[in-house]
Amino acid sequence: MTTMTVSKLIKGALFTVLLASTLPALAGQCNIDVPGLPVGQKATSLTLSAIQVATGSDRLRLEKPEDMFSLLNRTDRVRVLVNDRDEILEIICG
Repeated sequence: MTTMTVSKLIKGALFTVLLASTLPALAGQCNIDVPGLPVGQKATSLTLSAIQVATGSDRLRLEKPEDMFSLLNRTDRVRVLVNDRDEILEIICG
């Protein structure tokens, strides 16, 4: 394992711990009013898990430019919008 890989894993773990401490009061309900959400970063499985934990959401939906989705709004879901390079553009509830 390279130093860069270890550094990324440690950074991701710290991000998860810090964001997990800001869980919303209602379990399962999406809350994006938390500091440090990784907009602009690469959407990896670790980053997406951290977003789901930090927002307190039961569900996460990764939305790519070419994908189609229903317009059903869910209060228990966080939506992560990415570009074609999997960089996070926006994080919203619904």
